[in-house]
Amino acid sequence: MSAIVQIECFKGYHHISNGCYGDDRLQAYIDRYEDDYLCMLLGSELMALLIADLTDGVPTNAEYLEWFNPFCQDITNCCNEESFRSRGLKDMLTGFIYYHYVHSSQMRQTQTGTTIQNSNNSDKVGMINNERDAEARYNEAIDTYNAISARLGNCNSLQYKLLDIL
Repeated sequence: MSAIVQIECFKGYHHISNGCYGDDRLQAYIDRYEDDYLCMLLGSELMALLIADLTDGVPTNAEYLEWFNPFCQDITNCCNEESFRSRGLKDMLTGFIYYHYVHSSQMRQTQTGTTIQNSNNSDKVGMINNERDAEARYNEAIDTYNAISARLGNCNSLQYKLLDIL
């Protein structure tokens, strides 16, 4: 079960329409990717401490709140001073999960093979445009990941995804 991100987080900017059948699938993505990104960002020890400190998905420790909540700060990290903007840890995780979910939601594995969803009442956005949207959310999540990493004094940063359509 996820500790920070809940299905209800996928409203507004990170809106995912689930209908009546999508909650289990979205929850599986939350469960899978929340831990992955927390572990990459914080390491296993700090991740365990953060999760133990959470109350309703928000830490109570003031030190954790400094990087859990949104911030904009000039930080000297790895011999460079840069301005970093974080939209907050929950927004970062929601952005990464949104990317993975949307990236794979256009195709389904069925008994007849890989299928693409079809709708009688609307036209689907092309897969390239869908990827661009998901990729933009992913890259925004990377900005926050790198800001939190710098605030924690780490030099590990993630790289942006660039849509390769060739």
